[in-house]
Formats: sequence, structure tokens, C-alpha cells
Amino acid sequence: MKFLSILIKPVSGMCNIDCKYCFYKEIALYPGKCARMSDEVMKKLIDRALETEADEILFAFQGGEPLLAGAEYYRDFIKYVSENNKSSKIAYSVQTNGMLINDEYVEIFKENNFLVGISIDGPKFVHDKYRLKYDGNGTYENVISNAKKLMNAGVEVNVLSVITGEGALKAKKIYEFYKKNGFYFTQFIPCMDPINEVQGSGENALTTDKYYTFLSELFELWYEDFMSGEYISIRHFDNWVRMVMGERSDMCSLTGVCGSYFVCESDGNIYPCDFYVSSKYLLGNIVTDSFEHLFKSLNESGFLKEAAVCLSPECKECKNFDLCRGGCKRDWVRDGNTGKSRYCSALDRFFNRYRSKMLQIASVL
Repeated sequence: MKFLSILIKPVSGMCNIDCKYCFYKEIALYPGKCARMSDEVMKKLIDRALETEADEILFAFQGGEPLLAGAEYYRDFIKYVSENNKSSKIAYSVQTNGMLINDEYVEIFKENNFLVGISIDGPKFVHDKYRLKYDGNGTYENVISNAKKLMNAGVEVNVLSVITGEGALKAKKIYEFYKKNGFYFTQFIPCMDPINEVQGSGENALTTDKYYTFLSELFELWYEDFMSGEYISIRHFDNWVRMVMGERSDMCSLTGVCGSYFVCESDGNIYPCDFYVSSKYLLGNIVTDSFEHLFKSLNESGFLKEAAVCLSPECKECKNFDLCRGGCKRDWVRDGNTGKSRYCSALDRFFNRYRSKMLQIASVL
């Protein structure tokens, strides 16, 4: 095995802030109590991963808020990996809301080359609209201060932003904010509606038209900077440029297939995707099941086949399918046994308008 990626939820869905658009609240396990991963589950997870003898293993921590597990959890995790790893290259990452970062966490992340993703939606008036404490106050001041603490210490920091219908109209202000603050590696994800609601109907919904407006304005700014020699990484744009060059995307939503990682909840239960943590998609438990068994369970579950067979016939004939690849099935609007992304028309318009500029960037590269 060349690569094994595991998304670990050490405290499941527990979180110390109350984001108004959080999709995980509706599917998070153990609501209302902290179920920190036990030492038994932690060690068994590491044992199972190392016994695959994968060339590279990524341990990616997420939540909820994964730093609620405590610094000792991470020190114990890293120590156990170090003591038992024989040949695999180990990489660590963590996605955090940034509220709990202190000097001890900075030290851990620095010493062990963590890639730290921090959720920041943009300047204060954008960020504090949805990313709130439980008392209703905003989180911006704490988060930006802690992000700078990490960066000043030399920790690699990426920014993850959720784009709501309102935020989509502020692309220029968000982009300029990132440049001003030295956030040069960014990722934007559309706000998701609850899984049981009609996609696009929620209060914070990102409509097709607003998504197109956001992508277009953002791309124009990004393209202008790139052509003038100033590069800021925007993950979707980076991938689309690679794809017009004939290279493979590093985002599962742009590959046309699912199954690029496993999710391990705090009790050791394993699922195929962060968006599908439910009994329907349970693959096994890391305490009792090897990754060989989990891969077999994944292949037999039907989860992988669903993305391959449910695409609308229009998708397969679309001239922009090579860049869209059908998108994430969590964003599909379904019609019987088929479905297509609710952002289909936005992406089609965007690719029609900017494919030539992507090719121009590709030629420069």
C-alpha cells in the first residue's frame, strides 16, 4: 500500500463554539457529552495503521473541535507512533477552530511538523456572523491571534473558509484580508444544508448564482496576482489548473470517486466519509477489524458504487465534466436513481468563461 489516510475524531462531534452553519451537529455521535478516544482505541488505531506497512500514513485530526482532547492525547499519540513505526513515512495534520491553541500546542505542532488548518471565514464582520461562542459573542479576535501565534513560530498554517450565501458576495474583501494577514494557503468550501433538507433551501444556503459570482470574482483576483508574479494557493483553483494539464486532483470531490480516506470516531467506529457518519455506512470498528477488512467492507458497502452509477446522463456528456467530475455527492440534487451537483450550472458557466485562463496559467507553469 502506498498511502493510507485516516481522519480521526478524538472527541467525536464535541465542540467549544456554536457555528450556525455546522453540518456535523445533525450527525455527530455522543451529543452533549465528551467521549474522548480511549488509550485502547488510540493504540489499536495506530497498530492497525502501521501493520499495513503503507509507504506513507496521514493521521489527520478533526472534530467537532479536536483540541478538546488535550495536549497530552497528542503527545501520547505521537510517542506511540514513534515507538512502533518501522518503515512508514508519517504525516500529521489537524483542523481546528483555533480557539484552544496555546504555547503547548504550538510546541507540539512545531516539533512534529503538523499542517494546521484553521477555520477563518474572512474579516471580522464576515467571520463573526456565523462562528460564535455559546454566549453569542464572536470568535474572530481569539482565532486571528492564535493563527498569528502559530505562524510566528514557523508552524505551517492553512485557512479553511465556509462560503455562505452572504459571504459569497464579499469575495474581494475576503481575498484581500487573506493577503494582508499572510494567509497564502486557502481552501473554500460551500456551506452545506442539513442532509435531510432540500439542498439550497437553508437559511445560509449558497445558491448557484451566488456561487458563480463568488468563484468568478475570486478567480479574477487570483489570476491577476498570479500573472503579476504573486501566488496565493486556492485549493480548487490549483486543482483545476492541474486538471487542465492532465494531472490528477488531490480533492476527492474532483476525482469522480469516493473512498480516499477513512473516518475513525472516538469509539473506534470506522466510516468512509466525514459527511456520511451514520449506522448505514458503518464499516467496522478499529479495535476488532484490520484495514484489510475495512477496505473489503468499503468495497462491498455500495458506498463507492453510488457515486459512479448515480450521475445524471447530462454529466457524462458535459464538455466540462473533465474538471467537475460530478462533484461531491453530498451536494447532489437527486432525481430518482440519478443526480447531479446543485452547483452544476454555476460550474459550467465558470469553466466556460475561465478554462482558457486556466490553460494560460498551465502554460506558464
